[in-house]
Amino acid sequence: MNSKYKVLKFKSGLSNEIDDQISIEEPLEIIIKYKDKEKWVESTISITMRTPGNDEDLVRGFLFNERVIEKIEETGSPVGQYKLKNKVVVTINNSENIDIDKIKRNFLTNSSCG
Repeated sequence: MNSKYKVLKFKSGLSNEIDDQISIEEPLEIIIKYKDKEKWVESTISITMRTPGNDEDLVRGFLFNERVIEKIEETGSPVGQYKLKNKVVVTINNSENIDIDKIKRNFLTNSSCG
């Protein structure tokens, strides 16, 4: 996702205000949803920075090696200037085959686009 941003361009001692394109970076909370006995439980496994736009693909890739994805959905209220939803809930199909504590990441990850 890109946005127009006003910048000053200097050339030969003269300045000119122009529109420039910047990439937007926002945090994304990744939540997995699973059944513990007969009760649905949601657990945040990671928060990562990303350029919004392909959140479900990012989460699919993150969980690809686990092979437990049943459903991925964006949730939360749109926030900020760009009205983005900053949460993704992943429903897994069988929590008995997974050790949630082993895949849970209790830290913030970052990326940079330049």
